[in-house]
Amino acid sequence: MLFFVIGVLWTLTRGYRRNLDFPLVSIPSKTSTSTSPDKNGYIHLITLPFKLHQPPPPVHRKPKRHGSPRLILVGDVHGALDELKALLQKVDFDPNSGTDHLVLTGDMIAKGPKSGGVLDLMGKLSEGGVASCVRGNHDDRVVRADDELVDIEKKKGSKRKQRKRASDEAVAKILTPVQAKYLASCPLILRVHGAGHRGGELLVVHAGIVPGVSLLKQNPKLLMNMRTILPPKGAQGKGKTEYEVGRGSSTTKGRHWAEVWNEWEEKRLNGDLGEQELKTPEGITVVYGHYAAKGLDVRRWTKGMDSNCVRGGRLSALVVKKEKGEVVMEVVSVKCKKYVS
Repeated sequence: MLFFVIGVLWTLTRGYRRNLDFPLVSIPSKTSTSTSPDKNGYIHLITLPFKLHQPPPPVHRKPKRHGSPRLILVGDVHGALDELKALLQKVDFDPNSGTDHLVLTGDMIAKGPKSGGVLDLMGKLSEGGVASCVRGNHDDRVVRADDELVDIEKKKGSKRKQRKRASDEAVAKILTPVQAKYLASCPLILRVHGAGHRGGELLVVHAGIVPGVSLLKQNPKLLMNMRTILPPKGAQGKGKTEYEVGRGSSTTKGRHWAEVWNEWEEKRLNGDLGEQELKTPEGITVVYGHYAAKGLDVRRWTKGMDSNCVRGGRLSALVVKKEKGEVVMEVVSVKCKKYVS
């Protein structure tokens, strides 16, 4: 009887690893909320108490398959469920290992064919305490559309904006209450201590962060939409650098915010910027998606992971772990079908 039970469990585990549809073993959630939803419904910041280093297991216990904990951070999925499953298989993601934690950098849904399936998978993994998410601009628009479905024809704006609203409304209409609730639970910022470059702080956002502004003062719209930093404006910026009063923008005008962030972080760590609200002695690494036009954009202090999967590019993951006491990061990707032009 014992051998029969072991055989069944082994078969089921293999099946889950193939298709990622088998129910998870229930594990206490590994996330802790740092702030409650604000008046606009945003959860601004969640700290993930996930550590890349664990003490070695007792000698009588079989070591984990990967040896040490891993963070697996995936760029914009946009409903490409098949590609997400293929990527998780390629990185050998094991939700029952106790060492792997998956994070999606926002825009899980819209554009691609299986938004509901992505939310079902992520909801199941999150219930097991082995996955987290941040809110993207498309996620946000669908949440807003789900809160109060709007009459597209009565909305002002360009035809392009009307098509976007219609698309968001269409996705919102097919979401179940459970899926909509999960999507709304994604914070704007996810923070992981000790998982960044040189063992510093790691922040996950969808679009970007304005340098020099504390996390709880970051503008939600910019966190989900920004691409660039504009120079100081008018008298407010007189005699100051863009690091002090730079303005985030969702346009392509100005400088790519990641370029500014990397310069700012080096100057900050060298003590060239004086006292700053946003600070940590080991450095702050930001992992983000959103900027598909830039593609995969990996720098010292920023890691851009949107490699344009939904338009026939690739779906990319940043695998973060520790080797010999040092944080190491590896990019893994899979080819995607073209779902939109």
